[in-house]
Order: sequence, then C-alpha cells, then structure tokens
Amino acid sequence: MYRKFIFTAIASLILVNTQAQSSFEDLKNDVVVTTDQKMTITLYRMITSNDVSVQYKYYAEAPAAGLMSRDYFVELFFEFYQASIYEFDAPEITPIDEIVGEADTEIKIFMGHPSLQYSRTENGKPTKNNFQWKDILSQEQIDDMKNDLVSITSDKWFMTKNIMATLVNGDQKQIQFSAETSSDGYISRDYFIAIASEYLQIYLEKLNIESEEDLSEIVGDSDINIKIHMSKVGLQIILNNEGVETKETHLWKNYFSN
Repeated sequence: MYRKFIFTAIASLILVNTQAQSSFEDLKNDVVVTTDQKMTITLYRMITSNDVSVQYKYYAEAPAAGLMSRDYFVELFFEFYQASIYEFDAPEITPIDEIVGEADTEIKIFMGHPSLQYSRTENGKPTKNNFQWKDILSQEQIDDMKNDLVSITSDKWFMTKNIMATLVNGDQKQIQFSAETSSDGYISRDYFIAIASEYLQIYLEKLNIESEEDLSEIVGDSDINIKIHMSKVGLQIILNNEGVETKETHLWKNYFSN
C-alpha cells in the first residue's frame, strides 16, 4: 500500500487552477491565488479506493498579510490535504479541473487572525470545528507563522525543519528534515513547498509517528534524518533512521507527459 501511495503523491498535487492534463510544465504554476485582501487555494480531486470513486473539493483561505506567510499557508493547507488522503486504502488520485454535479466531500479551511475553522461537508451533511491558534500553538509558533519557510541562495532553494516526534510505542525521536532544489524555473516555489511538505508527512506516517512538535534546533545529534533533493529530472528521498540509510528516486517523466 505504501509504494502505491507514494507513486500517486506527486500526481495528486498537480493541476491546481489549471486544465487537467499531466504536463511537466504544470510544476511551474502557482498554487496560491493572491488578491489585496486574501490568499486562496482551490483544488479538485477524484479519489478512487476499493473500486469506489468520490469527488473532493478543497478550499483554503487566509488574510494576505499579517497572519502568516504565503509559504506557511501552502504548507498548512497540504498538511490538511494529506490528512484527508490518509483516510483511504491505497487511493488512486486523479486531478480534475471541475466538479461534475456536486462534490461528495467538500473541505474548507478558513485561517483568520484569532482562529482557524475546518469545515467538512460530506454527502450534504456539514460539520465544523473551530480552533483558537493560542490553544493549538505556542506563542513562538504563532509568531513563526509569519516567517518564510524557504531560504534562497543564488542558485538554490532550501527548506528545513526540526521535529520532536513521539512514536506509536511512546518513544521520542529528534527528526531533522531538509529539502532543496535548484532555482532555475522548472518548479514554482509553491510546488516546491507543497511536494516537500507532502513527502515529509508521508515519511512521518511511514515511521509510525503519532504526534510531533517543532523544535527551534536539534539537541545534540538527530535520531532520524530525512533529505529531499529535487531537480528538473526528478526527486530523491534519503532516509537515515538511526544509522540505517535508504533511498528512493522518482523521475518526473514517470508522472508527466512532457
């Protein structure tokens, strides 16, 4: 199940606000639409699992300024998106450019200054959950939402994260995550963040992580390292789990028509 899920992860991200065609050029597109007042993300997916297909509509909204950076908005949205995909057994995910009729499930995420609202309407039945930022994040984490996630050099983009993870068995592990890519225009910054964040969540799931907490820095040496290298050819994920290293390499040509 894990490998099939990995193979659909990249394809599930593509085609936000674009025509439904599997093209390598789609990686250049922005995920976020920004106006003077707000940032929004909208995407549609056909998800098939156990021979049953359902249409999902996703929508997220946040103020254009003052609450969080565009980088953080993208990362947080795709964490919610990924969580919804985990509900399925070995899903096949097809991007679609519009919903046919009505969506089976519609997920809306509104991120405001005092709080976050997560709304899910399934077969016409809505449920809503409201969370105060101060109840789910520390003040330091709230302040960090305003920061960019990507560091830029003359020819590369970098993204790093330090995590204290609690495993299902109760053990705690320090995880150091990093992603990098060349900044030569083959991929938008939004998609770089989205793909890096989605693969981080996939690997946390693979490692049986039950909960996680961001760390400002690693104390001593990390227990687990996750590195993602992206280029115009493809991406490679290197996992070092307490000295045992594994690698996975995926080529863009296996997912796109050109």
